[in-house]
Amino acid sequence: MQIASSAFFGVETLVRLAESDAARPCTADELAHAINRSTSYMEGLMAHLRDAGFVTSRKGPGGGYFLSRPAGRITVADIFRAFDEPRWGEYVRPRRRSLPQSTVDELPNTDLLWESLKSRILHFLDGVSLAELVPQPDGEQSVAGAAHPSWIQRNTVPVSRH
Repeated sequence: MQIASSAFFGVETLVRLAESDAARPCTADELAHAINRSTSYMEGLMAHLRDAGFVTSRKGPGGGYFLSRPAGRITVADIFRAFDEPRWGEYVRPRRRSLPQSTVDELPNTDLLWESLKSRILHFLDGVSLAELVPQPDGEQSVAGAAHPSWIQRNTVPVSRH
C-alpha cells in the first residue's frame, strides 16, 4: 500500500491548525515551519486542502488559514480520500505481473483480499478525527477523557502468537 506523502503532510498540517488558537489564523510560513517544509510547498498543500473543503483562508494583514469545520468532524480517512486514498496497485500489481500467468489465474481472490484490507483501513481511519490527534498538555487526558485516545481503545486487538 502506498499513501501519498502529501496526504501525510495534509494530516500533520490540519492537526497543527486544530491545535492552534481558532481566533487567529495560521500563516503558510508558520505551518511550513511546523512540518519542516518550504512555504511554497505549504501554499500548494493549502490550496489542495482548501479545494477539498478542509480549510478557509483570510487574505491580507493578519490573514492565514482556519479549519473550515470543527476538528471532531474531520477524519483522517476524509483527508486521505482527498489525496486519492491509499493506492494498492503500485504495491500489489507489480509482484503479480512478475508471476507466471497460470499462477495469477489461480489467485483470483487476492484482489478481494487487498480490497477488503483497504476497506478495513479506511473504516479504521474514518473513526479517527483530527480532534483526537491534537496533543494534550502534560498531565491532561485525551479528548475522550481517557488516558489514550478513543481510537486506540476502540481498535486494540489482543495479539496471539502461536
